[in-house]
Amino acid sequence: MQKTKATFLITFLSIIVVMAFSSCTDKKQLPESTQFVKLLEKTRNTSTDAPEYPALLDSLEKSANRTKDLELMVDALSIRGEYLNTKEKFPEAILVFKKSISLAEELGLSLHLGKDLENIGKSYYKLKDHTNALSSFKRSATIREETGDSVGLGSSLNNTGFVYWMQTEFDSALIYFNKALEIRSKLPNTDHHATTLNNLGTIYFNWAIYDKSLEYYMKSLSLQREIKNDYGIAISLTNIGLVYNETGQHEEAIQYYKESLPHAVDSKDTNVVGYVYQGLGYAFEDIDVDSSIYYFKLSLAKYQSASYPPGIILALRGIGDFYFKLKDYEVAGRNFEEMYQLAVRERIQLREAEALKGLGEVFLAQNLVNKAKSYLEESQSIGARLGNKVLLRDVSELKSEIFERLGDKDSALITLRIHLKYAQEIQGEEMSRRLIGLKNKFQFEKFELDLQKQMYENRTQRITIIATAIMLILVILVVILLYRVNKRIKNTNRLLNQQNELIEGQAKELGVINQQLVESNDAKDKLFSIISHDLRSPFQGLLGITGILKEDFYELTNDEKLHLIVGLEETSRKTFELLENLLNLSASRMGKLAFDPVEVDVSEIVKKTLSLHSEQAIGKKISLKSNVRGSQYISCDPNMLEIVFRNLLSNAIKYTHEEGEITVDSCDSDGFVCFSIKDNGIGMDNETKANIFNINAVRSQRGTRGEKGTGLGIGLCKEFIEKHNGLIEIESEPGVGTTFRITLPKNGGVKPE
Repeated sequence: MQKTKATFLITFLSIIVVMAFSSCTDKKQLPESTQFVKLLEKTRNTSTDAPEYPALLDSLEKSANRTKDLELMVDALSIRGEYLNTKEKFPEAILVFKKSISLAEELGLSLHLGKDLENIGKSYYKLKDHTNALSSFKRSATIREETGDSVGLGSSLNNTGFVYWMQTEFDSALIYFNKALEIRSKLPNTDHHATTLNNLGTIYFNWAIYDKSLEYYMKSLSLQREIKNDYGIAISLTNIGLVYNETGQHEEAIQYYKESLPHAVDSKDTNVVGYVYQGLGYAFEDIDVDSSIYYFKLSLAKYQSASYPPGIILALRGIGDFYFKLKDYEVAGRNFEEMYQLAVRERIQLREAEALKGLGEVFLAQNLVNKAKSYLEESQSIGARLGNKVLLRDVSELKSEIFERLGDKDSALITLRIHLKYAQEIQGEEMSRRLIGLKNKFQFEKFELDLQKQMYENRTQRITIIATAIMLILVILVVILLYRVNKRIKNTNRLLNQQNELIEGQAKELGVINQQLVESNDAKDKLFSIISHDLRSPFQGLLGITGILKEDFYELTNDEKLHLIVGLEETSRKTFELLENLLNLSASRMGKLAFDPVEVDVSEIVKKTLSLHSEQAIGKKISLKSNVRGSQYISCDPNMLEIVFRNLLSNAIKYTHEEGEITVDSCDSDGFVCFSIKDNGIGMDNETKANIFNINAVRSQRGTRGEKGTGLGIGLCKEFIEKHNGLIEIESEPGVGTTFRITLPKNGGVKPE
């Protein structure tokens, strides 16, 4: 009877499932619904940068309208809103998301609602509408918690914490970051988990609780290394460097920044590279002032190229602080003023207040007391509005000095007391947070001990109850059986893993070989093209000149003969350079070019190269200036570097107009030697600049006298610099000129552990 009931129940449930499936299938088979699904798939598989993407969005919405299925319309609107966010059309995105949210609420689509609320929160945040951003993120979190969407919940909580952090409401930010961490630590996405750990580290850094900050940064770094995320590794290493720098351990900080730099470059994120350079600028402040300002300016350039205002603001602050310490108040003031204007435009109130404080300090140092007082009072007003006690502490100290200079002893004493009050409060809050941390740690450890005690008592009781001979025998038999089964499974898994590893290894080898073949064919095609076209022309020129000299030697005047000989020499030199680059490139690609680093003075190589090209520059009436001073010893292959500098200098001369100027500069910082070759020639457009180091993609561009180029030399430079574990960068603007920058580690081709 029981069996019959069970059979009936299973059959009944099967019918229900089949019916449900059939119903779903019928819906999917509707012509318009099917068209929508196909369009949706095509849209998701198409890049948002593709020209056809807006038309796909229009088609998607039209298809949804024809189906009269409001759920499909929510899908279409959500995708359009996300697209508008990527294109930074935030007001339009908000309007679209509002429609989607309204429909999702009406239909009870909680998953859609949670996602769209988060997206509209991002739009509000980009418009600096933090109130609506917070409201949207919090509501999104509530809905996602109700629906059990743990991944989305972690994201909404983290975003809420981030907005609070931007508003310098660190206590609120801490609450939401901790909530996000609790969720994300249980999920498989390691990157999200690491991001929240990093955010928590930043909170404690702002509170000057550096040991706690370092703990979170180290945990984040460990996870980022686990998934080999260059962006995350660079951020974590840089933040660790900030902690060491802030605690006066500048050498340790520099090591972390330098370890971070290659990861930042590999991440292809210009802002991260700027962030690393900024850290190096602060670290070198008390060690090497030239290196400090060099890195600050590099940071500013990176942030400006990426059009990232928050980074530009911080770089300007660093440069302003640097020149203030040098007592160059004019330059310091200009940087603080620029920082202030940008902070106002971006509505970053804390940075606005910091810029005003910096200007106040500048004017106070120049004894412009009343002007300094005005700026500091404005900074104090913003600080009070934000509740930033650190800023209020520092400003009140400066105001006390102002009142002292003005002879107002009573006001000076009052503001000094205010300064001490804020200092004590900050110290007390830090101590309280430490005590809370210790309390929580103690409670957690006590909980673990109680749990272990309870588990032990339960285990003892259970053993007493079941401690009979029969049960022991049964347990032993089961254990033996499980052991044998487990052993077989392990052996089977081991064999399978070995086979999988073998297959994966073979697949990787085939992939590498295929890639090498593709690269080899591309390089071969490029080389044959140069040999068949570019190399033919100079030889034809040589034959033409020698033919004239041979046939008309006695009819030619001495001036004509001299002109032809000069032309012969120039063509021979260019042909030799081309042949040399071809041979070096071929040898490099075949792995037959020896790399023999030795300790040499690289500045002598530069000077030798300048001497070799002086006549070429004089021929075009180009001023060749060198600011290379002193000796700069590094471990390198001198032949390779000589080829690099020859190519770069020859390239600069080729693309510089008559009576133009080429400048060669150098700098020597801890662990690195840097060179730059700057011209005021024709420059290059963005496409040329993007492909300048790609031998297979670079376009041939004629010089100012019609000189032909192949692009081989610059590509060869990149390969040779990278063999030294160095970095070559380019800045160029059409009609303005080009600058090549080379950064070489002093240890040459030896990579750090």
